[in-house]
Amino acid sequence: MATLVSWIAIGVILYLGLIVLKKLFGFILRSRTTKTPFHDDLVDTTEDIASATRVAAVLTGAAAFLLAPAGLLGVGAMLGVVPKPLVVILAPILVIVATGAAALSAAVKLYAKRCRKRLNAQNK
Repeated sequence: MATLVSWIAIGVILYLGLIVLKKLFGFILRSRTTKTPFHDDLVDTTEDIASATRVAAVLTGAAAFLLAPAGLLGVGAMLGVVPKPLVVILAPILVIVATGAAALSAAVKLYAKRCRKRLNAQNK
């Protein structure tokens, strides 16, 4: 059962990683003839990436909670005698990535807000 949960969690994480890569490459290779301003496309892309990484971090945390060694296995894992599940190792890394993506998304939102204010001021 633990192996099944681990593989499902890794599969979901990989799927969400593909979504992030698709959004990132879609933004990089976007058509320059689009009518949407650059800063709005940037906000949409970073929000999607931040959301996907948050979901991946939550799922990894839940899987790590279920699969983390407990009792004597926990002591053995701490000493390096018993191997830790891959999901338990990936959980802190994905939390850091999700935090960074959320911070980047917030910074891009502020940048877009500034761009919109500047455009409105120029149009008046």
